[in-house]
Amino acid sequence: MDKMIFRKIEFFGRHGLLPEENRLGQKYVVDVVLYLDLSPAGVADDFELTINYADLYEVIKKVVEGPPVALV
Repeated sequence: MDKMIFRKIEFFGRHGLLPEENRLGQKYVVDVVLYLDLSPAGVADDFELTINYADLYEVIKKVVEGPPVALV
């Protein structure tokens, strides 16, 4: 398995159990570790067979900056 690591990605979100957390919001610093098989991409030298960093960033951003949740 291959490992992709994304560290210290910063976003602003409005999550939490308390109303103040939802109202005021706060900075979230996110670390993401992916374990996946990237050998097909390496063998074929094909970008389409791997993970697009920009797409992954947008998925994480959508979750963190999206609708508030009580439990993080």
